[in-house]
Amino acid sequence: MTAQARARSWRKHSPRDWLLGYFGHGSVELWAQEKILAVDDVAKLANREKLPIIFTVTCLSGLFQHPAKPSLGETLVRAKNGGAVAALVPSSAAVLTDQRVLARGLAAALGATAGMDGPETLATRCSRRSRASPTPPAAFGKCS
Repeated sequence: MTAQARARSWRKHSPRDWLLGYFGHGSVELWAQEKILAVDDVAKLANREKLPIIFTVTCLSGLFQHPAKPSLGETLVRAKNGGAVAALVPSSAAVLTDQRVLARGLAAALGATAGMDGPETLATRCSRRSRASPTPPAAFGKCS
């Protein structure tokens, strides 16, 4: 997959895609050997008006303490023209069983219980508010 193809794929996310998850192999600078997303791609992103929260079940995407290079997670939240509003990404090698606990906890906290109707999720609340108001909320905390 080329860098341009990856950037085009990123732009296809709708404004309602407020949470993007990646589950698979990763490293400090990229997701998967096929480079689903890499640090070099972030500068090409143009999603500044619809920044998602990034959640990964992978290794090292948030290794902020690397002495020579920024992690993909850091790069996404620091990007000027796009990227992410927040990144919940591992800062070390990860064990799937531990990550599964975190993923399930996040899903439960967001009201996304598999196969059941849970409480209204943050995405639904923000989407409903955005449709009702000509000016979208400036921060997720204001979606009440």
